Amino acid sequence: AKNNRYNKPVVIVFHSFINEAWENDLRAKLKYELAQKGAAVYSSLSGAARALARFAAYHSFQRERAQFDR
Repeated sequence: AKNNRYNKPVVIVFHSFINEAWENDLRAKLKYELAQKGAAVYSSLSGAARALARFAAYHSFQRERAQFDR
């Protein structure tokens, strides 16, 4: 994620219809490890989409503000 040559955010969604203990443990471990490496990790597609929409809106706001301040 940190060395992304396309300079785009990396988002990972871990969702499963199976609710088994081994899978929950593996998912929790992967979420932690990936987050430590700079990837955004979400439990649902809607949560990831909402976060990306807010990320884009924030940067759009910052760009408009910078133009206004000139």
